[in-house]
Amino acid sequence: ITRLRPGEKLYEELLMSEEGLTDTSNKKIYIGKPTFISMDKLEKKLNELQALLLEEDIEIVKEKMEEIVPTYSRVDYSKKSRKDLEVAISKDKE
Repeated sequence: ITRLRPGEKLYEELLMSEEGLTDTSNKKIYIGKPTFISMDKLEKKLNELQALLLEEDIEIVKEKMEEIVPTYSRVDYSKKSRKDLEVAISKDKE
């Protein structure tokens, strides 16, 4: 039987440079300082996003996403080759 041991993680979270990574004594281990947003503010932003979705204007939705998620990056799939899209889709399914 295999299982997690006490204190062992099933997966590792990815950290972004925007989280203010701090070095530790181990060169492979960093401490991240996640961004905080209050639940009220997040709920308000998500309600605004939901209202924009009803307008069906993708550009406005993307602008709101950039406002809500600072690390959000737009991808223009119309400029990607079919092979690039197939690779991206197959990675999403993994």
